[in-house]
Amino acid sequence: DDVDEMSKIGSTERVNVIVLRDSLDSGTHTKVYHIQKGKPLVVKNFGANIDTGNWHELVDLFKLAQEQFPAQKYMVTVWNHGNGWEKNSKNKLQKGIAYDDNSGNNITTKQLGDALREISLLRGKKLELFSTDACLMQMVEVAYEFKDYVDYFAASEEVEPGQGWPYREILSAITKKPEMGALELGQTISRLYVDSYKNGTQEGDLATFSVVALPELSAAVDTLPNLVEALSNLGSLRPRFFDNLKLAQSYDSPEYVDLLDFISNVRPVLSKNLKANEALSKTESAFAKAIKYEAHWGNDVKKSRGISIWLPKEKIPENYLEEYKTLQFEQKVNWTKLIDSYLL
Repeated sequence: DDVDEMSKIGSTERVNVIVLRDSLDSGTHTKVYHIQKGKPLVVKNFGANIDTGNWHELVDLFKLAQEQFPAQKYMVTVWNHGNGWEKNSKNKLQKGIAYDDNSGNNITTKQLGDALREISLLRGKKLELFSTDACLMQMVEVAYEFKDYVDYFAASEEVEPGQGWPYREILSAITKKPEMGALELGQTISRLYVDSYKNGTQEGDLATFSVVALPELSAAVDTLPNLVEALSNLGSLRPRFFDNLKLAQSYDSPEYVDLLDFISNVRPVLSKNLKANEALSKTESAFAKAIKYEAHWGNDVKKSRGISIWLPKEKIPENYLEEYKTLQFEQKVNWTKLIDSYLL
């Protein structure tokens, strides 16, 4: 359906749209298409159904696009189910996106970082825009994994309705203004995506989307070690802190919590704790600067402000913690120290 939507607009002399399409049917060959108006043109037939949960296939797709359809600016988008940094469909503790229904494989958060590192090397500089037409991917932990390889990240905090992006409208906007920069494109996708559900052109009762600048995100994450220290020794305030954490905006995975709304909810509890208040204010200011655009619609996501973070509300199995500790974010921040402190 998405390819059909794209074909209503197609590529132009100034915009090329390249799609790798895999199939649930294991007998259907995976193909790469150059999307032209009225008809997708096959530019590569793999001759088999490949494993698109293999991150190297994402890198190879970019290499093909760069060689055959060179451009001044690039956006890379990954479809299919997303789970933020968490579990896959077969309950192996491999977190990420791009679940291949035949192999059972997927691209983990760390592998996504690997893929975008290789793409930036092929590019010779950072990728202008990375985006996901998938659920739950706009997370601090996810974005931080490829902070050094991408300028802007555009994604959804919440699950996406089944129809995903309105590709006809998005491609229409791009082809009308191909000179737009990465931030403007990310903002355009966010606005058109949320509006498509709000105005009823697509079916769904909620939508979130935001654009984050990764250099500013990296600077914002630098404020979090002090926040962890300030919030990890709350003493008698811990129960109230935990109660107010539960009031913060969360998503289909309830342990995914909007970071800025979390700060807004716990700040009143800590009004007399100067160290905690200072740390909260610095973190809030830094992340607000990193979030360049945010749009949402629907009562269940009305407190969304642009990026989520992992804040579980019950004890976590050790194997989950072991996986989390492999992320660059955890190695930088020691976020699990905060989690351990309120889940005593």
